[in-house]
Amino acid sequence: SNEGGKSSGVGQAKGESALSSSSAVGVEGLLQLLKNYARSNGEAKKSKTCISVGIIGYPNVGKSSILNSLKRARAVGVSPRPGFTTSLQEVVLDKNIRLIDSPGVVFDDDDTKAGAGAVLRNGIDPDSIDDPIPAIQELIGRCSMESLMMTYNVPAFPTGPEGCMTFLAM
Repeated sequence: SNEGGKSSGVGQAKGESALSSSSAVGVEGLLQLLKNYARSNGEAKKSKTCISVGIIGYPNVGKSSILNSLKRARAVGVSPRPGFTTSLQEVVLDKNIRLIDSPGVVFDDDDTKAGAGAVLRNGIDPDSIDDPIPAIQELIGRCSMESLMMTYNVPAFPTGPEGCMTFLAM
């Protein structure tokens, strides 16, 4: 019960143990799925075959973390910075399953904004760009004036290219 504003503790132990747990949600199901797939590809379904599973996706979405969770060890390095995984890395999960970690895939369809979209999607390390202004202009273009004013505690500023420099000066 919640008498006098005090928490009863019901459900807290499970939540706290989940936060301190080393296993990720869904790992057992994914492992079983991979094992079943390796088993079903065997000749006449009597033997297992070795499968390789590639993990691909955008930068910083947890590809390496998924691999580490499945391995239940730190098999590959992880970092909050995009571009940490620079090449394919193969990890043997068991005798029938190999996992392949890959670098993040970045699609930048707009060449006119100096990769601003890729920077905002955390696909490029911000420290590696020469000019941050296009990314800031893109961010300002995506947000409402009210949102920027409230978030950064700034007064109204001009829109357009000159607004970016005014925004940065505040």
